[in-house]
Amino acid sequence: MSTTVKARTPVGGGDGGDKPTLLRVTDLGVHLPTGARSEVEAVTSVSLHVGRGERVGIVGESGSGKTVTGRAIAGLLPTSPRVRVRGSIAVLGREMVGAPPAAWDEVRAHTVGMIFQDPLTYLNPVMKIGRQVAESISPGRKRAGADDAVLRFLSLAGLENVAEVARRFPHELSGGMRQRVLIAIAIAKEPDLLVADEPTTALDATVQQRVLATLDETVAGLGTSLILISHDIAVVASMTDRIYVMYAGRVVESGTTRAVLTTPKHAYTQALLRSVRSLTDEDVELYSIPDSLRTEWAKEGTDHASRGL
Repeated sequence: MSTTVKARTPVGGGDGGDKPTLLRVTDLGVHLPTGARSEVEAVTSVSLHVGRGERVGIVGESGSGKTVTGRAIAGLLPTSPRVRVRGSIAVLGREMVGAPPAAWDEVRAHTVGMIFQDPLTYLNPVMKIGRQVAESISPGRKRAGADDAVLRFLSLAGLENVAEVARRFPHELSGGMRQRVLIAIAIAKEPDLLVADEPTTALDATVQQRVLATLDETVAGLGTSLILISHDIAVVASMTDRIYVMYAGRVVESGTTRAVLTTPKHAYTQALLRSVRSLTDEDVELYSIPDSLRTEWAKEGTDHASRGL
């Protein structure tokens, strides 16, 4: 099987084993309500870990549980007694499953930042950009030159004419600029870990590449760990050291990005790679997964192909 996806060359071993653990998720399960009396197990027995300064990808089709996993890690699941989370989410050794809201607020203020998919959904439409970035800066830094700090983070996020951008409202910016503002807001707290959930899905290809380059440079410059969530294998391949492949709420394969993409073990990973197309492909028929296989994979246990983890 051939693929046009090219994996990033990791710095160091690339298996995360030689880096202090920043995040460890063990046997994570998430139940979400789907109606007045019904619910769905969106995530089933997911385990993963992220080392300091490491880049980890979570990839899979829509509905595979990627976003729910990312939101659980950041403590941003819906606040409802019907949302049930089991298992363990340890951030710097601190157990967060069952932690009170104040504990999660502290973690999001200092340790975990999140970049969302749709900027217009998460930016305040009646608040200027500069003020929104300033709100993410810690109180200690706000007292010591908040305006300069806002401009610095906007610049780090790849924006130009940052003083002018800071004075604008979200609707006055382009889609790519708004996405960079989300990056600026996320890094303004200088977190240990960034969770980027489909950060370029709504952008055209050219702007997407610019935003990804900005995210790449920012993470490298700050030494921040990264979880990149995407259905786009090529994006994850170019940005991560290790990868987790999710299907039907489970991790079905994991390992170094290069190993998973060059020698995939699970049939679903192989199917994802068969779906990747390039301009030179002569066969234009898109590959689809037969319903019989979907049923079989959904019933599989939690054991998954793992290399060096």
